[in-house]
Amino acid sequence: MPAAAAPPVANRSSAAGGRPPDLGIADEPSGLARAAIVAGCVLLPLAILFAASLVPGWDMSHLLRDTTVVASEIENCCSPHVGALSTLGLLVMAAAAAFFAIGALQRFQERGLDRGARLLAIGAAFSALFCVDDAFLLHEHVFLHRGVPEIVTYGAYGVLMIAFLWVGRLHLRYLHPVLLGATLAGFGLSVGIDQLFEQRPSVMIVEEVFKFVAIFTWAGFALLASARLARMPIASGILDEEKPAR
Repeated sequence: MPAAAAPPVANRSSAAGGRPPDLGIADEPSGLARAAIVAGCVLLPLAILFAASLVPGWDMSHLLRDTTVVASEIENCCSPHVGALSTLGLLVMAAAAAFFAIGALQRFQERGLDRGARLLAIGAAFSALFCVDDAFLLHEHVFLHRGVPEIVTYGAYGVLMIAFLWVGRLHLRYLHPVLLGATLAGFGLSVGIDQLFEQRPSVMIVEEVFKFVAIFTWAGFALLASARLARMPIASGILDEEKPAR
């Protein structure tokens, strides 16, 4: 009777040589790149803090703490829950920017700078602009105080969205158009109400509700579209710009 085959023995040579087992982890960046990343992660925040400390009139204790905490300490100002939903919307939009950016990088790695990668990159840029604008009140205060009208910021959003729709004209009808349509309607109504109606509390609530819902539909679209464009095998040729249409 033949002897039973010995069970396979794990290859320990890589471990003995100091290399980790195969866990599906890519090789590390080069030493120079790794050092630059580590140095940047340390030096960039220090540089930002140093620059902020040099600006006249800026109180570092106010800059470094949560906005609502600082506001609640001002007599007769507001409670800590003020702006909670606005902050939630900002976090969701930041997640949308991350979804788009990760999808764009993955798509670029697999297929180069094709229409899908450009579409996701523009989506990331739109979402990032929204986050920076909303977080630092650019179009509402900063730019206005420097003589830049709101229409300039809205124009930047419009250019990015038109580019998004144009670059994705072959893809978007296959990528959850209901979510995208809801997003366009929500943002469009929010901007229209802001520009056409007097800013009474009731009007502002309606405007912000449309924007709040649009942020969530945009984030949902970002997640689903990025997952499909970055990982879905293009077998039918419907989304493959390199395959001629029949």
